[in-house]
Amino acid sequence: MKLPSKIKLLGREYKVIKARLQDGVMGQTEQEGRVVALSETLEGHQAFETFLHELVHVAMLETGVDNVLESNQKEAVCDCVALLFSDIVTLKGE
Repeated sequence: MKLPSKIKLLGREYKVIKARLQDGVMGQTEQEGRVVALSETLEGHQAFETFLHELVHVAMLETGVDNVLESNQKEAVCDCVALLFSDIVTLKGE
C-alpha cells in the first residue's frame, strides 16, 4: 500500500515523510511542525502499521490525551489501535 505524502486529521494537515531516524526508531510525530516521519528502512506492511501507529499519536496530541498518559501507556495505546485498524483494512481488502 502506498502511503500518502500528506494527511488531514482532526482539522490539521500533517506531512508524511520517510527519513533517517535514530537506531531502533521506526516512526515519530512532530506536532509543532506537523510532520509524521517514518524510518526510511520500513517497507510494506511494517511501514503501514507504523504509519497507523503514528496517526494514533497525532490523534492523542491533537486531542490532549497525550498529556494524561505516561510514555509506555502512549506506546501501548498506539500499538493496540494501529494493529486493530491494520487488521480491519487487511480484512476489507480481501
